[in-house]
Amino acid sequence: DDLEENSNSQVSETKARTEENMVYQKNIGTLVEAEALVEQAVKVLTKYYEKIMADGAFVQMAKDDPAPPSSWDDKYEGQSKAGGSSAIEMLEFILQNTKKEEKQAHDDELASQHSYEDSMQSLKNSEAELQETLVNLKAALASAEKELKLKEEDLAKTEEELAALEA
Repeated sequence: DDLEENSNSQVSETKARTEENMVYQKNIGTLVEAEALVEQAVKVLTKYYEKIMADGAFVQMAKDDPAPPSSWDDKYEGQSKAGGSSAIEMLEFILQNTKKEEKQAHDDELASQHSYEDSMQSLKNSEAELQETLVNLKAALASAEKELKLKEEDLAKTEEELAALEA
């Protein structure tokens, strides 16, 4: 039955959409929490490295680096001299990517919601058409049954008249 199939589709699509939305909400919660943690880490590290640089505690006495063994690759440069800024830059990169991921999750959710709403509207329109068709078919059936009853009565009357004429 098309009407039952339509109803089942509405129920199943609503259930699937609800589940998708729950996953989305959990994902957004995790992303927002991660952003807050990374932002806090950037603030703490920035403050820490600013204090170290201001105190001069991070200044290292320059001395000649010993020559590396011949088995080492020439590309090794040792520890960064950026004073911790590379760690902060890495955290800022992670934060930027997390914000991009959050934006993408919001965009995907919006697209999913629109798709769901379009599908539901289509199913509701189809349901209304099926209901109207059902009403029209029931009316046509009632009319046909009434006409059949009248014709059966007419036939019975005609058969009585025929029997009376033959007698």
